Amino acid sequence: MFRPNPEQTLFGPIPVRLILSILLVFVVVVSVALILGIEREKYLLAVFFLLTVLGITVITTYQSYHTVRRTLESVKSLTRNILESIPTGVITVDSRGRITSINPAADKILLFGSNVLGKQIRDILPVSTGLGHLLDEAFKEGRSFRDQTMTYPKNDQTFVLWLTVSDLINEGKREGLVLLVKDISEINRLEQQLRRSEKLSAIHTLSAAVAHEIRNPLSAMDLNLGLLEEEILAGPGATPSTREFIDVLNVEIKRLKGILDNFARFSIPNQLVLEEVKLEAILQHLVTLIRGEAHEKGIDIETNISSSLPLILTDENQITQVFLNIMINALQAMAAGGKLSIQAEEWTFNNERWVNVRFSDTGAGIDKEKINKIFEPFFSMRQGGTGLGLAIAHRIIEDHGGFIHVDSVEGSGSVFTVQLPVRKKGSETTPFRGA
Repeated sequence: MFRPNPEQTLFGPIPVRLILSILLVFVVVVSVALILGIEREKYLLAVFFLLTVLGITVITTYQSYHTVRRTLESVKSLTRNILESIPTGVITVDSRGRITSINPAADKILLFGSNVLGKQIRDILPVSTGLGHLLDEAFKEGRSFRDQTMTYPKNDQTFVLWLTVSDLINEGKREGLVLLVKDISEINRLEQQLRRSEKLSAIHTLSAAVAHEIRNPLSAMDLNLGLLEEEILAGPGATPSTREFIDVLNVEIKRLKGILDNFARFSIPNQLVLEEVKLEAILQHLVTLIRGEAHEKGIDIETNISSSLPLILTDENQITQVFLNIMINALQAMAAGGKLSIQAEEWTFNNERWVNVRFSDTGAGIDKEKINKIFEPFFSMRQGGTGLGLAIAHRIIEDHGGFIHVDSVEGSGSVFTVQLPVRKKGSETTPFRGA
């Protein structure tokens, strides 16, 4: 949104003031000639000469004015086109805090709505908000901010913005502010995903080594415990307490084996059996599978799965495991009932096709301190959990070349999003790590 182009007058691009000035000069000259009593022939000659001079003056003045005006409009049009085309949001504010211009990118990012020109920026962005506070400091203290990153709430979600606030200078004087803004939520999420992947990669290597070193002595302990059990229980000295102790040892060794199996699954990815499958059928099957348990807990399941989803090159069993794990976690987070919403749609980012599957629940949510640890091994939100379910899910999605992330507000539920690339069999772009 910018200031409108100047309106055309009755005489086209010729300014009214120029025409009135010429007419006024002509009237003054004719009046002077009449007052001085010039003879008729000389009067007509003087009028003709005057008209000729005025005509030449008008044409010259018009051509100069038209050239300057055309150049100015060309520069203004180029500036307007540049501001409307760039993906970075640009907002200018005058010295009184009124919005003087805003390009479409800024309006799309900040969702100000229409008719904001001329309004106070403080009314649109209150000081209580992070961005409003930044602008208030820029006005009051004359400060500039470059390459700032902050969160911005929009449509019940929190986005990450890149900001630069600088002075609007005209002939050395500060006449307002220029705000540059860009939505870097997706870039920020991908950077976090990359850092998490690098961290988990180191844990994978360590996990594989630890699991291997523990499994051998554990197997020896299990074997010797069995032999010890046979010898003790076969002898006359066996007591109920002895039997109880041996049972406890058997149960704990079995539990340790289960933990090591999960550990190995997390640290060493299984070979992917890739086939072109449709996620719609997998999701509908899983909804049918958990609907009974959801009904018992007073949980409604709402689905919005596009019927035109493209085929995905994936390991059906492992992707089913990921989706089922997320859905079970959602049911467990809504002990007092609620709603589980499942959405699936195609999405394009950086000219690449993806399928987004979103699981939204109305459960307890996750606080900010724990949300960054949700995919780390041995971190669990529920009592008795192993903390490997989501870590394994993260590894499976990573092996498919996809992404999994979570958005959550404590007390308001969580949203798990799985993004899988649309690839066909035989595709050689970005090979799957587990294949």
